Amino acid sequence: MPRSTKFTPLAMFFHWAVFLLITYNILQHPELEDFPPALAADTMTVHMGVGLSILILMIARLYWRMTHPAPDLPDDMPRWQQRTAHFVQWGLYLAIFAMVFLGIAAAAFAPYEASAFGIVPLSWMAPANEHIHEIIVELHEAVNKIILLLFLIHVLAAGYHAIAKKDGVLRSMLPW
Repeated sequence: MPRSTKFTPLAMFFHWAVFLLITYNILQHPELEDFPPALAADTMTVHMGVGLSILILMIARLYWRMTHPAPDLPDDMPRWQQRTAHFVQWGLYLAIFAMVFLGIAAAAFAPYEASAFGIVPLSWMAPANEHIHEIIVELHEAVNKIILLLFLIHVLAAGYHAIAKKDGVLRSMLPW
């Protein structure tokens, strides 16, 4: 029996929720040096809370993905495109997990009290070390660039399939 041509509603929820939360975290995290200290701390508290929310959603999403296979790609899609699609998909998963874990590590070594939404303390996991903290923050920002690159490839491919190919690949992830 052939698989569905659409992702499940829960898979769509995970996809779009993670997309929105990552977009929010990228857009709301400006250069904090320009902020008054209290506002910078509040901004980081929300940033870390959203990051933990992304982690929870990604764990659930990965579990769902492993137990509910994605719809088949179109039969006429060249093999290199199929491989690229899988590479980008799993690359995004890996990069998102790396980004969150680096964020948690940065919070753990932060030279200030770090918590997610002001509720979940994160700085208890390691002794404060500004040097290690700065290195991890740089890695966190580098992974952000990787995510943005993979996201760009993902969006361009979705646009190609929607506009040029009209093969239903984009529709498979849209709830309407």
